[in-house]
Amino acid sequence: MTELLEYAILQRFKTITLEEIRKMIELTPLEETVAVKQLIDQGLQKGIEKGMEKGMEKGQFIGQIQLIQRLLKRPQTPNESLAILDVEELKTMLTNLEADLGRLEL
Repeated sequence: MTELLEYAILQRFKTITLEEIRKMIELTPLEETVAVKQLIDQGLQKGIEKGMEKGMEKGQFIGQIQLIQRLLKRPQTPNESLAILDVEELKTMLTNLEADLGRLEL
């Protein structure tokens, strides 16, 4: 396959050497190309942005949970314990605490 490519290039560019042709078609590892480096950087940036959004969302739920626990005079769940929960678990916990708070206000 490489020989065919070399031959085709020789036919088109009659003044370049075989060595120049081989250098032209020598493959660069993808991770060393500018395009792949740009794609990696874009992916990292998007990942950081999504991580920050998720972290902020979780932080808001954690703050609300701890506030309601204080209002109910219950022990506060440590940040570390809440941080390992996913958003759905935090929402469920917050909903239950809000229900308890609502019953208290009656």
